[in-house]
Amino acid sequence: MFDFNSVKAVIFDVDGTLMDSVGRIIRTMRLSFRRLGLQEPDTVSIKNIIGLSMKEVAEKLLPEASEELRSALIASYKKIYTELEDREPTELFSDAVPVLRKLRRTGYRTGIATGKSRRGCVRVLESYGLSSLIDVSVAGDEYPSKPAPDMLIAAAGALGLPVSSCLMVGDSALDLGMARNAGMPGAGVLTGVHGRERLASLNPAAIVGSLSELEKLLPGDAG
Repeated sequence: MFDFNSVKAVIFDVDGTLMDSVGRIIRTMRLSFRRLGLQEPDTVSIKNIIGLSMKEVAEKLLPEASEELRSALIASYKKIYTELEDREPTELFSDAVPVLRKLRRTGYRTGIATGKSRRGCVRVLESYGLSSLIDVSVAGDEYPSKPAPDMLIAAAGALGLPVSSCLMVGDSALDLGMARNAGMPGAGVLTGVHGRERLASLNPAAIVGSLSELEKLLPGDAG
């Protein structure tokens, strides 16, 4: 059984982990395909690309398409997503901020590792008042895409901690695969893309129903 006393920092995915955005991502992708006159991908296919960089998303959803069409999909997705967010911002999960505050108060360092671009990451940090609660953030356009380990290795390095002292928290197999590839313990949360069976296949340190449930596993006094 994993010893949570060894954890000094907690690094979170954003979509489906801190933010209840999976439904919006699915809707945006379908609208993007529709506007380009393309057949819409099914829900499972879209869920499986959440967390990838947009370049990899386009490559996976349009494997036979030209670079021009892939670029058009990326541009359409970004435009539609921004329009929807401007009209009605996606909500954070209700326990996201309280858990982040509790972790900081009890001595943990905190981070974000997201497939969003740096621009999207900054928007999340600033729009939801998370900047003061996050020590380090790494974005999908800065490093190889999940499940490559680069983002987590960079985040741990920025925190001045070994990867084994950090815990990656995410809702998808991409998140937990990234953690495994980095040699970092991972925890799956059942609030987003993948269910218990899929997450369990990555042998995480824990699978929890919510961030609040995860916070109870951490003993505090991580300084």
